[in-house]
Amino acid sequence: LFNSKLESIWLELESRTNPYIFQRFHWLEHWQDTIGKSEFFSEPCIVVIADEKGSQALLPFGIQRKMGFNVLSFLGGDHSDYHSFIATKRGQALLKRTDIWLEIEKLLPDYDVLQVDKIPENVPCDVFNTKNNMSFFGKKEAYAAELPANWEDYQKRLSSKIKSDSRRQQ
Repeated sequence: LFNSKLESIWLELESRTNPYIFQRFHWLEHWQDTIGKSEFFSEPCIVVIADEKGSQALLPFGIQRKMGFNVLSFLGGDHSDYHSFIATKRGQALLKRTDIWLEIEKLLPDYDVLQVDKIPENVPCDVFNTKNNMSFFGKKEAYAAELPANWEDYQKRLSSKIKSDSRRQQ
């Protein structure tokens, strides 16, 4: 997904905004190539929002499988100090609109969990600082869980620390 067309759009948007290093094309491309796909098995889901004046926002999402769930989160994982999007002033205004989030939701692959963390306090839009738009992300449903075949298999999966802590509480 990190191709020359996306690079061109992303770098042009970077030139008109002031993104954190962890949202820049070259940093996330390198992270995805070296860590994201091999350790996190992350699949990029980049959303670009454009209008008649060009690209206005970019959301560098990725999806990965964790404990049997499809988890949608920002690319960069634990290696990023911050997770966020890139947006011009016009893009920030677009991201405040409910209808934009409905369109974004349609573009995203199926997921069970939205993991949004490490959002800087000064994110230029209140999208992730309030619950205004989270209801759109909460409409996906997961009715299944992967459980071991039996109690013994479950016990084998537990770390020794959890087992030790459980014995102390009894």
